[in-house]
Amino acid sequence: MPDVKFESQKLMLKPSDVIFMYTDGVTEAENPEKNLFSNDRLRNCLANLHNTDPTYIINAVKHEIDAFTRGNAQSDDITMLALRFNGKGKS
Repeated sequence: MPDVKFESQKLMLKPSDVIFMYTDGVTEAENPEKNLFSNDRLRNCLANLHNTDPTYIINAVKHEIDAFTRGNAQSDDITMLALRFNGKGKS
């Protein structure tokens, strides 16, 4: 993609911070009425999971997607990655 522009940013993590990455298939998952799971629904789901294990976060979000879609066929990939920073914070 020759005309794509990228921006570089830095993020300082503190011990126990979690990074959650996902593909657009998460927020674009559709229920039978063709409503999208949405960024807002994902944000609300994650807000309740801020002090939990990364594996639990992935499973909880997947459960919310499954409950929302109610068996509607998946139209895109759903990929998620949650990482907890266990390093030392900057003094």
